[in-house]
Amino acid sequence: MEITLLNETHAEDYWNLRLEMLKQSPTSFGSSYEEALERQNPVELTKKRLSSEESITFGCFVEEKLSGAVTMVRESALKMNHKASIFAMYVTPAHRGRDWQDDFWKRP
Repeated sequence: MEITLLNETHAEDYWNLRLEMLKQSPTSFGSSYEEALERQNPVELTKKRLSSEESITFGCFVEEKLSGAVTMVRESALKMNHKASIFAMYVTPAHRGRDWQDDFWKRP
């Protein structure tokens, strides 16, 4: 398992995971799978979002496959901009409920 800050080079992997998110957990997200499929240039839009200064997205790779992600959005108000909120989080069904603690702490 590898946790990494996603950037524009991960856009296609993230877009594919996003489609899975919307299909597997439709009530958990503001957009629908059908709306996502209708987007123009979705990978390009994803690249822009992953390189935005307004949010960050971490990805969890298991055997080099993006298996989970969490996006955090920084508060914009002057007195609140030291805080961030979790905006979206998803883990593929195959990797939910697993105890990764031992794997995480044994990293090289």
